[in-house]
Amino acid sequence: MKNKSQGFTLVEVILAGVMAGVFLTFCTQFFLTQLNQYYLISGNSKLSEQLRTLSKYMEKDVHNSLEFYVFPDLSSALSFTYSDTKTFPKVGNCVLLIQEQGMVAGGRGVIYYVGSECNTGTKLAYYLLYRALVTFSAQKKIVETDSVLNQLVVGHLKKSATNTPVQLYSTTSPAASGIFYATERRRFSTGAEYHPYIAGCRHGLYVGTTLMQPGLKLKVTETPCNFCFYSRNPRF
Repeated sequence: MKNKSQGFTLVEVILAGVMAGVFLTFCTQFFLTQLNQYYLISGNSKLSEQLRTLSKYMEKDVHNSLEFYVFPDLSSALSFTYSDTKTFPKVGNCVLLIQEQGMVAGGRGVIYYVGSECNTGTKLAYYLLYRALVTFSAQKKIVETDSVLNQLVVGHLKKSATNTPVQLYSTTSPAASGIFYATERRRFSTGAEYHPYIAGCRHGLYVGTTLMQPGLKLKVTETPCNFCFYSRNPRF
C-alpha cells in the first residue's frame, strides 16, 4: 500500500493567514477604540472632580473673606505689606484672601496662585493652581515662604502659546492680566454717591481660565472655567 501524507495546501495556509490577520486587525482596532474611550471618560471624570474641588474651596474662602488682594504672581504677594496709599492690580495670577482676625499678628488667610510650568516628560506642559493657608506677622506680612506653600493642587491649567496660563481677563496693559479678576468694592457715602473704597479691597472675585486634565498617552481633556464669587462679610 502507498502511504498518503495528510496536510494543508499552500492556498489553504495563505487563506488561513489572511483571515487570521483580518480578525486580529479587527480585534486590535476594537481594543484601541475602547481604550481611547476609557481615557476620555476617565479624563472627564477627573476634570469634573477638579472643577468641584476648585469651586468648593473658592466659594467658601471668598465668602469668609474680610478683604482680598490680587497680585501678578506669588512673589509679589509674599513681599506685600499693606498701605493705604498703595494701589493694587485688579487682574493677576495670585489672590490673597484675608480671613480670621485680619492682617494682624496671628491673623489667617488663604492664597491661590499659579505655579511654575510643569510637564509629563513629553511635549505636554501645563501649570498648577495651588491653594495654601497663610498667617500674618505683626508687620502685616505673610509669614510663610514659597517653599512651604505647595500644599494643595486644586487645578491643572492649560499652557498657552505665549507660555502663560490661558487668561480670560485682561486690561489695556499686557502686564496686567491673569486668571483672577477683582471687582471694585463700593460704599454709600454722604451726598447719595457711591465711590470705591481704598484700592485693593474688592467685592467680587472672578476666576477665568481653561482647566485641563493630563492623562495617559497624552490623552488630554480640557474645559473653560468661569466662576464668580462674592464675600458675605458685611464690611463689603
